[in-house]
Amino acid sequence: MKKRKGADQLLAVALSASMVVSMNAPIAAWADTGEESSAVVGSQVAETEPVVPVEEQVTDSSAEPTVESSEIVDVVKTTETPVAFAAGETQNATAVATIDGTAYDTLAAAIAAVPDSGATPTTITLNSDATGGVKINGDKNVILDLNSHTYNVVQGVGSTGTETNGMQLIKGSTVVIKNGTMTASANAGLHFMIKNYCDLTLENVVVQASGLGNGDSTVNNCGNLTVRGANASIAAPQGGYAVTTGNYVVGTHPRTVIEAGAIDSVYTEGSFWEASGAGQDHSSSTVSTEITGGTIGSIGISYWDAAKDLAWTFDVGPDATIGTVNDFAANVGTGYYASLKDAIAAAQPGDTVTLTNDVQLSRSGDALQVSGADKSIVLDLNGKSIVADETIGAKVTDGAKLTVRDSAEGGKIQLVKYGFEVVGDTTYTDGSKPDPSNAVSSTLTLEGGTIANSGGYAATVYPYGNGATLNVTGGTIENTYANGAVDGGFAVSGNGTRNGTLDRGGIAVNVTGGTIKSAQDCAVYLPGYGDVSITGGTVEGWTGIEIDSGNLSIGGDAVVKSTYQGDGTRKYKTSGDGNYNFGAALAVVSKGSQAATGYYGHMNIDIAGGALESASYYAIDEYNLAHVQDNAKASTPYIDSLTITGGTFKGSVGAILSDNMTGFVTGGTYSSDPAAYIPAGYETTQTVDSMWEVAAVAVAKVGDIEYASLQDAIDATADGQAISLIANATENVTVPATANCTLDLAGYTLNGGTVASKAALTNNGTLVIKDSVGGGAVKRNDSQTAGYYVVDNQGTMTVDGGSFSNNSGFYDEAKNTWSAASLVRNGGVAADRANTLIVNGGTFEQSGFIVVKNDDYGKLTVSGGTFRTQDQTYTQKDGVQATSVNSAIQNWGQATVSGGDIQGALWVDTWSNDLPSSEMTVGGNVRFKGKVVMGSYASQHGISKQAILKVTGGTFDVESWSVPSEAALVSLTGGTYSAQIPAGCVADGYLVEPDAGNTTYTVKKASETENKVQVVDKDGNATGAAKSVSEVVAEVQKSGGSLVLAGNVAETGGITIPAPQTGQKVESVTIELNGNDVTASGTDAAVKVGEGAELVISDAKGSGVISSTSTQAPAVEVAGTVTLDGATVTSSSNDGIKVAAGATLTVKSGVVEAKAATPKLEYLSARSAAPGQYGISAVGEQGKTTTLNIEGGKISGEAGALSIGQNVNCSVKGGVFNSDVSQYMDSQNYKQTEANGLYYVAPNATNAYNVAQFKTNTADPSTWTAPTAPSGQTFAGWYADSQYGTPSTATEGTAYAKFVDISSVVEFRGGSLRIDAAPETQGSIRFGYSLRVPEGSQLVGAGWDCTIEGKEYKYDATNFATYDTGRTAVNLVLRNTPKAHYGTQIATIMNMTYKTVDGTTVTTKDIVQTRSINQVAQYILNSSTASADEKEYATKILA
Repeated sequence: MKKRKGADQLLAVALSASMVVSMNAPIAAWADTGEESSAVVGSQVAETEPVVPVEEQVTDSSAEPTVESSEIVDVVKTTETPVAFAAGETQNATAVATIDGTAYDTLAAAIAAVPDSGATPTTITLNSDATGGVKINGDKNVILDLNSHTYNVVQGVGSTGTETNGMQLIKGSTVVIKNGTMTASANAGLHFMIKNYCDLTLENVVVQASGLGNGDSTVNNCGNLTVRGANASIAAPQGGYAVTTGNYVVGTHPRTVIEAGAIDSVYTEGSFWEASGAGQDHSSSTVSTEITGGTIGSIGISYWDAAKDLAWTFDVGPDATIGTVNDFAANVGTGYYASLKDAIAAAQPGDTVTLTNDVQLSRSGDALQVSGADKSIVLDLNGKSIVADETIGAKVTDGAKLTVRDSAEGGKIQLVKYGFEVVGDTTYTDGSKPDPSNAVSSTLTLEGGTIANSGGYAATVYPYGNGATLNVTGGTIENTYANGAVDGGFAVSGNGTRNGTLDRGGIAVNVTGGTIKSAQDCAVYLPGYGDVSITGGTVEGWTGIEIDSGNLSIGGDAVVKSTYQGDGTRKYKTSGDGNYNFGAALAVVSKGSQAATGYYGHMNIDIAGGALESASYYAIDEYNLAHVQDNAKASTPYIDSLTITGGTFKGSVGAILSDNMTGFVTGGTYSSDPAAYIPAGYETTQTVDSMWEVAAVAVAKVGDIEYASLQDAIDATADGQAISLIANATENVTVPATANCTLDLAGYTLNGGTVASKAALTNNGTLVIKDSVGGGAVKRNDSQTAGYYVVDNQGTMTVDGGSFSNNSGFYDEAKNTWSAASLVRNGGVAADRANTLIVNGGTFEQSGFIVVKNDDYGKLTVSGGTFRTQDQTYTQKDGVQATSVNSAIQNWGQATVSGGDIQGALWVDTWSNDLPSSEMTVGGNVRFKGKVVMGSYASQHGISKQAILKVTGGTFDVESWSVPSEAALVSLTGGTYSAQIPAGCVADGYLVEPDAGNTTYTVKKASETENKVQVVDKDGNATGAAKSVSEVVAEVQKSGGSLVLAGNVAETGGITIPAPQTGQKVESVTIELNGNDVTASGTDAAVKVGEGAELVISDAKGSGVISSTSTQAPAVEVAGTVTLDGATVTSSSNDGIKVAAGATLTVKSGVVEAKAATPKLEYLSARSAAPGQYGISAVGEQGKTTTLNIEGGKISGEAGALSIGQNVNCSVKGGVFNSDVSQYMDSQNYKQTEANGLYYVAPNATNAYNVAQFKTNTADPSTWTAPTAPSGQTFAGWYADSQYGTPSTATEGTAYAKFVDISSVVEFRGGSLRIDAAPETQGSIRFGYSLRVPEGSQLVGAGWDCTIEGKEYKYDATNFATYDTGRTAVNLVLRNTPKAHYGTQIATIMNMTYKTVDGTTVTTKDIVQTRSINQVAQYILNSSTASADEKEYATKILA
């Protein structure tokens, strides 16, 4: 969040718990954002501050001053006493060496004078050239400064009997020799100029090798040696070494570091040195050499005995210059290794192992093997050779990855017998086949160099096992074995699986460059399953490639050729477990055995490019051949697919010879006519150079340009161009989003075949389809499968003609359902696409499933065309018969259908609440026959967005209607139907009129016909129409049903529900006003219900009225049984309803009024009562008890709400009355409350009310009030149940008022201060609040009433911040308060206004909160969590 700068920073500390109210907010609970909205209050300014949903401490921050101090220098004092000279004595000018002014005649004497265990080094300075031999015993700390002089060794030193060292430096000492030259006399008898066991540094020292013998070492280090300085130089003796590092003592770790200088040679002794042999345990001994700089003539290993091998290291940094590398096999970065296997073992993922010398491989010696999934390295041959003997090959295994390259020329891996194996998974779960999930991706990549095999035992490179991979991007793989007969060795042979099948994994070979060749056999032999891709490079041998199993693709600029010189006939040899072809560039061989011992399987060959050449036979040879193991010839080819779409094919006999396959050549250039192998729709043409080319016959044209495929034509069209089919096309085409074109089928067919997941026609752009000739079609060949769309439109498509068909659909036993694909899909992928389909003509037919699916986001317009499908009945696996209801048009988006012939279901549904409601409008001259299915998916999956169908016209033969009320809406405003229509589907203001013979039913607008009453049978179907209720009521009474008003009805003589005759059975009749009025004139009641008759008066809209002006009769006269539910019954001159003896009246809801004025529910005393004018009057007789049940509604009369006579059972359980009705209630279970002269009845339960008491004007929620809340609580909304589980929006009847504590909706978070610029003169205080509206409510506003020194102020909150928790934070800040008023108490009352779920507006107020600036400042000083800056500011406030 933003922090306010300077004076706007916050010092947020709340008052203590001992103050007026408890304090819950932490320090820094309230933060500023920099936005202010101010109002002046006297000399103060109040701001309602914006709040962000992040709480943070904001304090002043200032940079600390930089303090500078003088440099402090440590002074080290010495306790050493300098040499004192006698008076007049001077230092010996001829002394050889001095130590701090003390002269010594010999270097040995000076060394002897060096103290043992010295904490600081003692410097010996050579004053002149000197001779001798030096031995420094342990525990010396000495610097020998040759001082530009030469020290010449004339006598060796060392242990008794081995005095052959110019210098012997014993372990435990620290020695630095610098700035001079060391030599030796020829007769000194030395083997080493320096023999070192200590920590030795040679700095700018020249060590000469004169006087040393042949094979000796100038410096032999058995301790720690460092050579540094640009003038350093160490020479090597004849046949010897300048520097060697060795180990003589068990458990020690000699180390040599060369930082600079010119060194003739640096060698390591890679083995422990024992004069008595390998008898000691030297496993803990090491030797290390590090060359970080300088110029080194040669490096190498001076001594190595495998029996005494050490854990030695030899590293050369990039700044060093190396001349000759001896002895080492390879280096990895800076590290050098004696063997290739050691270098490989040391290499980390991504490292390069670079050969430094030729390497010899043997089973008992060095090896080339890379193992482990974490091993991914490069082998740089560097122009060197790796040569194996007959006991060993090379291997990449266990998921390792090896790349072979050659940074210099001539690098080679020469194998003699065993090949280079690349090993994948070889775990066979059933004894013959690997588990595909166990692929082990061991990988060999050849980028350069040569891998060769001169023996006939194995292929040069042999990938086998699931996941084994060979990549060739450069270099050469060759097999040079040739025995003079028909025998040789493969360059590459891959075995993926035994009895390979398509789901059993295998090897991978990828060739993009380089050369693979065999001198006298197949260059690449593929007997086992795998994926082989050759897109570059050259493959050549007696046979270029033979494939018996797996997948092979050839393309790019690859060259595959046979060099065999034969007689032009098929040649093969029988050897081992297979047969090998000679003469073809590519041999495709199906072998006949299915025994577990055979290597072969199904094949897929795809050739898209490259050149295949044979010197004496066919370029491609395909045939069946007996397998060697059982001599069983294949009866059918094991070729799943063979396709040639490009490339060049040359053979001395011919281009292709195939015994089994046809129709696989669709492109390429050939040395002989491949006409026997091309499919329909393609042709061959001979070129001027006597070659043959294959191309597709043109199927489409754009203007005068013809194209071999429709897709090519589509891709070539310019904006607005037309494409015409000129032949049948079998392909799956896509119109891109940028295209705008017309496709004329012109009598031809586009066939998408059975290609998986590809429509015959996919449109993403703008496309018009027409058929100028007739008979043109778009189809797929799906049958007894789910198939796929024939047309998939995501763009804008207009169909003017053509035939579209498919036959997908089958019973899917696994899913136990009918499964298929729609014929046409529109939309369904993304909302931002056009998704528009316009159908003006054409025929769409699919018998097994949906014809047109207007999917999510789809916009469909149909003005013509024919759409046909039919339901599919099938038997499920449990034997149950099931039916798939198939749609002619299924709509999930927006559709308009104004014409066409539709045979099949009309289905409208909604997929998700996140999508708009689906809607279809049908009208015009459409003809329909089938089922209507609405919201089937939505109702089953709880989708609240309704599926909507509007019918304005057309002709309909509806077999059934499925319209779940909660998920669908059907609105019929027109159309002619062959059967009765569900009345609930007819739009308001419309009704259904049957013809004279009840054979057709037409939907008409009520205002345009004399009929105003719809007759509806017990099943809900509209069966007839009438001008008035009285015309048809007696008929409906016989069979039951409803009379639904489609307009106002005037009943001159009233409506009579006649009493049944003796023995006559009658049904209940419902009069549904549907918001319309029934008026009666004359002396009779508007509605009379005879004894024994039953009537329900309802009004779904709540605005319908039954009225009477008769002075002699009520509006409704009841002698039978009547239920009033929703309608208004009013009489201007008599009772509203009169109930005769023995009759029953139940009032559930609605209004009953009896008064002369315009119906209005008023208190009885508002005007003078008219005698006998009651809302409801009821009488009974002895033996004829009358029943009156009032459960709700509003009842009033000029004389009173109720007039209840003798022998009447009157029960009031709810309702609103204009007179006291408590005598008719069960007082234990119900209660009556009075408000504004009206009486409200509700259950006698806690917080139960008749909600009409608070919503007297149902049309204006702003007038609604809430029940009085208990102390400390506020109204939280109306609920339908006493557990407050379901909110209620009712405007009458019983509801339960929920109350919550005010403290749960308004929470005071405390007071706080802001850091202002001048607290000595004025300051600011903040009151912080947190609001949470009751569940389901909406916050309307908030504000404060403030009292300061007796004056009252009001502030509205303008800035709110809502947290994820649902709470809303809001602050009141009073700023610019003068210091004189820091002690003034400020009282605030927070008020919040919110609207409950039902629309009632409520305002609630918090208790008074009081604070002063001084109180808050004092709390800051007392707080243990306030910062120093906060306390400093508080101190200024209180000062």
